[in-house]
Amino acid sequence: MALKKSQRSLRAWTKQKWRTKSGKKSSETGERYLPEKAIKALSAEEYAATSRKKRKDTAKGKQHSKQPKKTARKVRKYRRVGKKEGGPLSSSERLKKLIESVKGLDKYLLSDITEAHKYYEYFKDEMDTKTKEEWAYLDIPTFPINTLEDWAKFRNISAEELERLKKESDLELYSRKQKRNDPDAKFGKNPEISETPLTNTEIERIGREKMLQQAQTFLDFDLRESIKKKGVFSPFGAAEKGKILFPVGDREIEAHEAMHIGFDNVPGIYEHLKNKFGQGDHEHTYVIEKTMPQFFDLDMPPPKGFSKEARINYIKDITEDNDALDKNYRQEVVNEVEKYVLNPEYYSTYNTLFRKK
Repeated sequence: MALKKSQRSLRAWTKQKWRTKSGKKSSETGERYLPEKAIKALSAEEYAATSRKKRKDTAKGKQHSKQPKKTARKVRKYRRVGKKEGGPLSSSERLKKLIESVKGLDKYLLSDITEAHKYYEYFKDEMDTKTKEEWAYLDIPTFPINTLEDWAKFRNISAEELERLKKESDLELYSRKQKRNDPDAKFGKNPEISETPLTNTEIERIGREKMLQQAQTFLDFDLRESIKKKGVFSPFGAAEKGKILFPVGDREIEAHEAMHIGFDNVPGIYEHLKNKFGQGDHEHTYVIEKTMPQFFDLDMPPPKGFSKEARINYIKDITEDNDALDKNYRQEVVNEVEKYVLNPEYYSTYNTLFRKK
């Protein structure tokens, strides 16, 4: 027969040997009851501090006294009711269970869910020190994030949007199970990583050669755009450590991210471009000019995912000592990158180790 919650707690109390440090009753000394192992883990000063806190709270008529934050973190693992006893899960176990339900999502979305859970756990004992508005400004939830619904509430994500995110996760997991690249494999579409490069550039060739072929993709672009507006860092495209993220079938963003991997595998190119052109994001100037040159034409409609204002701000962000709207500057960057990669005088190490004969 399953034990009641109170019975489970009593069993844990006995098994963990809760006591005071002196061995006397807490009602006599005012000391804090803790598991025996927790008491041994604390210094004399730490145990004295948590006992002082308990005495102070008891004097105010409080039935429960919270631990000082530092002490609480230190003793938490000793006072948890174990899973085998049917007790509550630890924070890390709850987080693992939460992430398991949508593990097919990309690392950026999973990171947002993880941080929301951890931030609440870290600051939960300080919730009464700030208003809800102040915590919202700090991007910290004021309630536990133990389920996807909790996270959706924190981020103001609708039930319909949450279902779409779950679907994205399921499709990606299906893809991995089938050992196919595309998350929409069950719809019979082409693999997500195109077989040929978009541009005839050495940078994209290097990037495609170096990137991991198990790309992370998503289908629902509109959903991505919607949750970005709600404070979730969820890029339309990304490249990191040989992995890329992009919308399925979007060859421009695929090539864009592959080129970033290419740049990361060309020694010295960032320093060379800085010495040549000064401060600025010359990498993005090159990549956008080769994959989506119309991006710099303000008379053209902005690409999907960008408003007119967002496009202008993006261009400003990659411009410091130069003007990215200047076609001549962009062409100079293109010429310099390609000369650097292909010319042995500039790049003998690369030509020796990586260039195809």
